[in-house]
Amino acid sequence: MKRILLSAVLLVVGFGSGVAQNSPMLTYGELFETLKRGYSVRATFYYAKCDLFIADKKQDRSPDVVGGMPVDVFEYFGRNTVGNSKSYIAFSEAKLIANPLGKGYVYNYAKARVYEDGKVSISVRYVDPVTYENKMEEEFQTTLYNGTNNDAGAYFFVSH
Repeated sequence: MKRILLSAVLLVVGFGSGVAQNSPMLTYGELFETLKRGYSVRATFYYAKCDLFIADKKQDRSPDVVGGMPVDVFEYFGRNTVGNSKSYIAFSEAKLIANPLGKGYVYNYAKARVYEDGKVSISVRYVDPVTYENKMEEEFQTTLYNGTNNDAGAYFFVSH
């Protein structure tokens, strides 16, 4: 009960003053309520803290890369809406970038899902801007930072 009250106070204080505005949202509920109220949110992913899967095979380690994106367009899927056993929030972003793996340019497409149990999946693809062929595809799995789990790779902040 104290945690819920403290979270609610931090959420209100964060929206009303400059003190807690850069504090991360610590629960799926806080993230969902913030998005439903129309506030801008930014996601930051620490990929080295995530489990990396390529072609459904877990890799030994993840790259030391940090990425960020706005959560400006999102969808919420309640349990069993699309055959899903857990509710989740989904959002994505695509940007044209110089190809870090080769010549030319690619779309860097990132799709994230944040599940009600605090698990987070991030799908990252490099897509050819002409043919839309996948040049690279990786899946990362991690958890939402909750204030104590320093191994979490997904952080969400109210953006101003």
